[in-house]
Amino acid sequence: MLRREYEGIVKQEFSEVALQAAKYKSKEPYQGWKGRKEHKKKTNFKCFHCNRNGHMKKDCWKIRNGGKETMNEQAFSSYESNTCGWILDSGASSHMSFKEDDFRNLKAITTPINILVANGAKLEAIGIGSVHMKISNDRNIRVENVLYVRDLDKRLLSISAMNEKGLKVVFGQATFEIKNGDDHIITVARSGKLFIINGQINEHAFIGKAQKEKGGSEQTWHARHCSEQKLDQLGQSVTGYDLDRKSGRVHEDTDICVGCMEGKASKKPFPLSTYGQVMSARILELVHSDIMGPMKTVSQGNSKYVATFIDDFSRFVKVYFLKSKAEVVDAFMEYKSLMENQCDSRIKCIRSDNGTEYVNRRFGNICRKSGIRHQTTVPYSPQQNGIAERMNRTITERA
Repeated sequence: MLRREYEGIVKQEFSEVALQAAKYKSKEPYQGWKGRKEHKKKTNFKCFHCNRNGHMKKDCWKIRNGGKETMNEQAFSSYESNTCGWILDSGASSHMSFKEDDFRNLKAITTPINILVANGAKLEAIGIGSVHMKISNDRNIRVENVLYVRDLDKRLLSISAMNEKGLKVVFGQATFEIKNGDDHIITVARSGKLFIINGQINEHAFIGKAQKEKGGSEQTWHARHCSEQKLDQLGQSVTGYDLDRKSGRVHEDTDICVGCMEGKASKKPFPLSTYGQVMSARILELVHSDIMGPMKTVSQGNSKYVATFIDDFSRFVKVYFLKSKAEVVDAFMEYKSLMENQCDSRIKCIRSDNGTEYVNRRFGNICRKSGIRHQTTVPYSPQQNGIAERMNRTITERA
């Protein structure tokens, strides 16, 4: 958001016209400034009557016109209103505020934005954020993308910025109305020559969010990984959010979501069969083994893999951390020595997949010398080693 605002300012050569000026010739041109050179000499003077730069007290137009300004000079809304209100300005290209306390989430701008006001002064916008305004009837509205201009003496609401958001502005003889389509949002009464916020606000409408948010179909939101229960909570908790619950239902005729089934569901296990299945009757009669990894998080010992050995009879699990899959042979030798010594029994059979870490000459020699049968699964059928696969999932979910 800050970058888009910054790029827009760069295209305008780092200058924004903050206030619209009206300047035209009067019937009797003022003769105080007779030449360009004389005008340059007097621009550094400050009037002791009106406290404005560019003229002296003897030439002050307020004295010459009974305290009233003529239309010869540029008329700025920022010099004609109280400091409490927000002035609607058709010349400002962005909302602006000079008070830091107005902002709810003020963010600093890395490169200050230069703002050019019509009297020639250059101000700097050093931050941007949203402002929550409370009006006289205790209702609140939120204005987004407000520039923080510390040296500005008034708060400004940009009509062009609201138009860019899709708001429609309607001028009357003494009122100014802001609409979102046919929905009335705010009415502003004229105060002198200016329009200052002083009307009734639709409490569910925000100036920074002009167009009504369309939530899209329920199927669209569910495809964004939002469950149906969360969608119900979203429609109830977010005021003014138009979630289309009628079209694109997730479950119209069935409770099955194809995306959920493909992305989350696990494969069904193979049906059990007694043929070829080892029915263990004591400890170490059958050992299941598998390897997980590489893991995203490396252990303190720089291990990336996990090897598991599960006794079929007792379901006792032993876990070893490995730096590479090749270390599974050493892990099996350590497991074999530990279990056979502690349980006073010998491993009869080990079951694993067809990975090269298990199916190799060294692992085969160990099994042959120890009289251990090595059962391997059918390629691409991890279901046949279901006990080890299920243990891998359990460890991963609990870790």
